[in-house]
Amino acid sequence: MTGWTSHDYRLQEAGYILEKEVCKTCGNPVWLCHSTNNAIDFEVKTGACYADAEIKDYEEKPGAERLSAGEYHYAVAVGIKNEDGTYDPLPSRREALASTV
Repeated sequence: MTGWTSHDYRLQEAGYILEKEVCKTCGNPVWLCHSTNNAIDFEVKTGACYADAEIKDYEEKPGAERLSAGEYHYAVAVGIKNEDGTYDPLPSRREALASTV
């Protein structure tokens, strides 16, 4: 017995279906981006991933760590570093989304 209710299993199934219906190329629902329906159009927008930008800046610096086959850099979100070496807490999801362009 897992402690899950039938509602929990239905939510899990819905999440699985949503995940499977996301286009691996563009991230939109496949029922929109693969449709030939003339009532569907798309706007091209620009986004930014500041973690990816930080990684690219790091990799371009002289003396940046060389990686072996199969290794990769990744970024971890941290708060602003204080003079004493501690970090401020990260903003909440709500606070971060409010400042997303």
